[in-house]
Amino acid sequence: MKIIYGWRNGIFAADPNKIGKEIKGIEIINPEAIVKKAEDNTTELHKCFEWDNSKAAHNYRKHQARKIISDLEIVEIRTPKKEPKILNISAYESIKNDDKKREYVNILEGIKYEPDREKIMDGIKTLLAQATYKLEKYNEVINMILDKWVELG
Repeated sequence: MKIIYGWRNGIFAADPNKIGKEIKGIEIINPEAIVKKAEDNTTELHKCFEWDNSKAAHNYRKHQARKIISDLEIVEIRTPKKEPKILNISAYESIKNDDKKREYVNILEGIKYEPDREKIMDGIKTLLAQATYKLEKYNEVINMILDKWVELG
């Protein structure tokens, strides 16, 4: 069996088939092991990382900022004369602004403004469609393996 790899978003300037083989050759695959392998500048993985430490540090801080904003939740809302409402929903959602750039809007403010509300709901629908597609593809692979259509090696 031959496996052909590709990039989901096409942001890496490295050969995905070489990357797939390099990662498969790592005994225990985890981020630390991948970075260690990528430190060797003769590997294809090396091309996927920023090796300028000042740029890498700034990019990591941006990654941390995205993680902060995506993990912040509204746990409950309390209003006078009503029982607290338990929610556990994202406090902010990522939307594309009019310039087609990503920005975050507070969910409680975003739902009040119809254009933002539509963008929020479109984003949720897109996530649902992606999850449905992923589930279908995983079921296809499971069926292929269980039906012995493919011998993995």
